[in-house]
Amino acid sequence: MLVISKMWFEIFSELFVNFSAGLFGLVFVELPIISQKNVWLLLFRLLLAIVTLAIAKRFREESKKL
Repeated sequence: MLVISKMWFEIFSELFVNFSAGLFGLVFVELPIISQKNVWLLLFRLLLAIVTLAIAKRFREESKKL
C-alpha cells in the first residue's frame, strides 16, 4: 500500500498553485496583444489554469486530512 505523507501533499499543492499563477500570468499578459487566431490557445490556457488551481485546492484539503 502506497502511503503519501502530508509533506508531499503540501509540496504538490504549492507546485500547482505556482503553475496556475504562471498560466494566469500568461493569459493576462498576452491578452492585450492577441490576434483572433490565438483566442483558442488563450482560452485553453485559462481553462488549464483553473483546473490546476482546483487540483491545488484538492491537494491542500488532503494534506489537512492527514
